[in-house]
Amino acid sequence: MDNTTLMLTALNSVSILLMGLDQSESRLIFWNTLKIMGTAVKATSVSVWKNFVADDTLYAHRESTWAMNIPFFKIPECDNLNLADINGDWNSKAFRPFEINISGESLDENLRSFFNPNPYGTLHIIPIKLNSEFWGILTFTYALENHSFTDGERSILNSAGMLFASAINRKEMILSLYEAKEAALASTKAKTEFLSRMSHEMRTPLNAILGMAKIASESKDGDKTNFYLDRITSSSNQLLAIVNDVLDMSKIDANKMEIVLGEVDIEKLVRYVADMYSEKIEKQGLLLNVECDILDRYIIADEGRLSQVLENILSNAVKFTPENGHIHISVRIERPIYGEPILKCEIMDTGIGISKPHIDILFNAFEQADGSLTRRFGGTGLGLAISKRLMDLMGGSISVVSALGEGSIFIVSLPISWGNIIDKNADTESESIAAYNWSGKRILLVEDIEINQEIVIELLSDTGIEIDVAENGSIAVNMYTDNPERYDIILMDIQMPVMDGITATGLLRSSGMSNAEYIPIYAMSANAFKEDEEKCLNAGMNGHIPKPIDVDKLRTIIDKEINKR
Repeated sequence: MDNTTLMLTALNSVSILLMGLDQSESRLIFWNTLKIMGTAVKATSVSVWKNFVADDTLYAHRESTWAMNIPFFKIPECDNLNLADINGDWNSKAFRPFEINISGESLDENLRSFFNPNPYGTLHIIPIKLNSEFWGILTFTYALENHSFTDGERSILNSAGMLFASAINRKEMILSLYEAKEAALASTKAKTEFLSRMSHEMRTPLNAILGMAKIASESKDGDKTNFYLDRITSSSNQLLAIVNDVLDMSKIDANKMEIVLGEVDIEKLVRYVADMYSEKIEKQGLLLNVECDILDRYIIADEGRLSQVLENILSNAVKFTPENGHIHISVRIERPIYGEPILKCEIMDTGIGISKPHIDILFNAFEQADGSLTRRFGGTGLGLAISKRLMDLMGGSISVVSALGEGSIFIVSLPISWGNIIDKNADTESESIAAYNWSGKRILLVEDIEINQEIVIELLSDTGIEIDVAENGSIAVNMYTDNPERYDIILMDIQMPVMDGITATGLLRSSGMSNAEYIPIYAMSANAFKEDEEKCLNAGMNGHIPKPIDVDKLRTIIDKEINKR
């Protein structure tokens, strides 16, 4: 049997083996197929290499090797080869087989020993082209003789190289699909566990709200009733915080979270965040210490989002630090020789700490470091994930140093720029709840849900303002056009039967009434996303008041608009 026939027979055997490639035994199968080809062409060794680029340099990674008289299990798993060491210009020789005399001057001594410890023989290189791309090379070494292939034999070897390349690509694709499947299953499991936690976390305050409301309605003791109402308020705020976390995560995932920069008094912000938890810290018997650089200038940052990050970290510190523990907040400005100044906020606690495996998933959405802690301490597992995403959006970072049983240090780093000088003599503590008197003024409240109507009417009951109610947009348009001068401001729900708030606003603005173009119209809606606010503004509204209603914000807006007129 001549060489060509032997090589074709070997190629057929290789094709059969590679087509039935078992992923669990792929390394042994590749070795066997290379052995078949190597034996057929009487080579000392055969290797298949796949190209990759690193630092703008073309390398080849050894995927598999067969060598005469060397058992499979002694073959090294991989090596990387700089292809420039073999040939400096692959453009001229790519896709054309060529030979190198191992004993010749053209091959570096280290490279010669890499392919064959014997200083004599021939190295044959078969470039592999797959899908019109230079995929890699197939190499054959002959230890003791100068060997050459005919054009027909090179064509057969080129086909063998393409078979190896296709099989390797298929193996990698299957592995990639398997990893993607496992990742998807892990993600689904994490989200399922998250939904289970969310159900528990939301039902807990809901149960308290409904239970306490029932008890309060039957109570004849005024002091106890006030206690029950306080519990309802606390549980409502807890529920609202959960909803806000979910909304924030949704905004971030949809790339709709906006960073709003402004001047921030960082010392005031940090002390405000600390004060938020002072009652809880005192109740748990914890010691809190705040150490902050005294700055004479504002920093430029997103005050709301930075506060949210610090609140999330401090909330966890308080939650996971046992009685008589210590929490320390340190804030300083680092001023590198080059680059922007960096705000460093460190929150250290003597709490339960975090193990290394749990640190690795600490900032993942829908996951918590330890599921058993969820049952003990509660929480949705979104706070730190949101904080990490927010810091990324602001161009900063968040990291943690911790060990189980040894407490934790969370480090927030944020490049900043400077704002104006802070006026330390300004009276910033003189704020008080304003007493409004809007007697003789009137609101048109457009709201279809009766309890929401009652809430707004009661919240404004001490201001002297009169309120007319329209149950949908169509009724509101008729009430306004019947007497446009009757109303000083319109509060408009968005989602209502018959006619929604967006449509109603458009009809009001285009009605041709004397004050249609400038009467204040504010959306008052549970639609809290940025695009919802923009939709309201584009429809001709003056602003957006999200539900649940912030009473102070509502009163401030009404007062501002009424005083304009």
